[in-house]
Amino acid sequence: MVWPMLVPLLVSVGSTVLSGMSQSKTAQIQEDAKNEFARFRNKQIMTETARQVGELNRQRTVVSMQVNQALASTGAQAEAAQSDMNVAFAMSDSIGSTSQVLLSDVDRQESEAKAVTLQNYETEQFNMNSQLTSLINTGISNYAGITTGSAALVDTQTRANVINQVGNSFASAYSQGLFGGAGKSTGSGS
Repeated sequence: MVWPMLVPLLVSVGSTVLSGMSQSKTAQIQEDAKNEFARFRNKQIMTETARQVGELNRQRTVVSMQVNQALASTGAQAEAAQSDMNVAFAMSDSIGSTSQVLLSDVDRQESEAKAVTLQNYETEQFNMNSQLTSLINTGISNYAGITTGSAALVDTQTRANVINQVGNSFASAYSQGLFGGAGKSTGSGS
């Protein structure tokens, strides 16, 4: 009596397994294609981010060179001004507090000019650091994740379907009394 139920059950289970295998293969192919595209896109994102970081570092080098040139120029101008003053003082035979005040004023102007140059340099460096952070965050947010497990999920679902079919078939057989006990009427034979 159980055999007539087993044939449809085996056919149903076989059909579910074959369908699950097909879905698993399709899911794996789709996952592989998606991951290949994600890898390609991620490579492009990394390349572009690296190019932009390189450009930012080039700008940083240019700014650093400009600051060094500005500081050297300011120092040279101050030295030239002090030298010219010293020559003028020597020619006029001026020595004393007036000449010292004028030389101190040149030193003060040099210090102020250098301080402004360095403050501008620090501001520029801060702005470039902000740009660098923004570049990296943009690259990270555009980075596509690689997915795994689609085929495994389909396999798990297939196993669950097979177990469900087998369980339902045995529950049906039991309720029909094919295994004895349930479903059979136990009348008292008089």
